[in-house]
Amino acid sequence: MAPDESFIVFDANYAGKDRPDRLYIAFREHGRWGAPIDLGDEVYRGAPGGSHLGPDHRTLYFSGARGVPVHYPRSRAQGRQDLARMAAWDNGLDNLWSVSLAPWLDAHARHGG
Repeated sequence: MAPDESFIVFDANYAGKDRPDRLYIAFREHGRWGAPIDLGDEVYRGAPGGSHLGPDHRTLYFSGARGVPVHYPRSRAQGRQDLARMAAWDNGLDNLWSVSLAPWLDAHARHGG
């Protein structure tokens, strides 16, 4: 939640979406929370969770897995590459990611929010 309580970002399976744990933003309007806005597929990619607002109040940090799809069958060489990739620090598994909330915050401000 923003320090001034003007907006909140949360993860949920809101409105029966077929993919749980999507991230949403909702704005406080006239003392009530507005309808949640889905932050979209690029933010969703990797099943985000544990979101936290950065100190600039415009950047969202979250964890999630963003692995590369693997297709089978795999050769021995491909298997060795896969193992090396899994052992790398930036393997896409439960890393921290960030996204600027500027597009949503700015659009809300332009529309009188």
